[in-house]
Amino acid sequence: MILCFQVFDTIAGIAFDPFYQAGARDDQGEETGQSKVGFAISRILTELLGDKLDVKSKPGSGTAFHLALLMPETSPVIQPADDQKQEIIGILGEPPLVLVVDDKPENRSVLIDMLMPLGFKTIDAEKGMDGFDKATESQPDPIVTDLVMPKSDGFEFIRRLRGASLLKDTVVIAVSASAYKEDQERCLEAGADAFLPKPLDFEKLSVYLKKFLNFEWVLREPPNGDRQAVLPSELIPPELILLSGEILNALLDVAQIGEVTGLREKLAELGSSDQAMLP
Repeated sequence: MILCFQVFDTIAGIAFDPFYQAGARDDQGEETGQSKVGFAISRILTELLGDKLDVKSKPGSGTAFHLALLMPETSPVIQPADDQKQEIIGILGEPPLVLVVDDKPENRSVLIDMLMPLGFKTIDAEKGMDGFDKATESQPDPIVTDLVMPKSDGFEFIRRLRGASLLKDTVVIAVSASAYKEDQERCLEAGADAFLPKPLDFEKLSVYLKKFLNFEWVLREPPNGDRQAVLPSELIPPELILLSGEILNALLDVAQIGEVTGLREKLAELGSSDQAMLP
């Protein structure tokens, strides 16, 4: 099966071959030096996978990119209701404190947004040195750390943790966008308890957290009896119909861009302003 994607724009267009030109120039005639690199790498990666990337452009009219991907056909796997996994909605007992160390704030935010709704307490740090100081001060239950960070990388951070008497037994889960076996082995040799690739799979993370911290998850109980279709009118409390367009648009904006924290804040404001809105 071949999946085809086409992207069009109607701006200035490209007056050179983007895959082979030695250097692109901006409106002032200065070489940018970046266009060739980006386009060339994109084509090389595409062709290595057996696919095809083309571009057609006319100065002053716009550009059209065409990507064709050869994909294997698969059949959907449908599990019986009894075999479906139960949704995790919380944890039993004292909530663990998780230290998240990553130089990119968006990566820290993603992980924190996974853990906080389940009851975990979290703190974060943007580099290894800060992470070590916060770990010493707060004594977290697990530490989830990136491996690639400026100045003090994750490998050095883990080794330093293992050399500190107060932190030598703290659970450390290393995460990285690098899936090379050598990096996984290096982080385990440095003292990490486990390695997870990015983007982070919460299901795999939840298995490690339960294994190393020895707590129990709170699971959502499956509905009893036969499943029945739920009409949209049953899903929407009548109170929400009374919301102003301004409030609905504000909720929609943060939902569409995936701003989970912002969405929660707006919902909390709505619930605190009117008890009828809590549902």
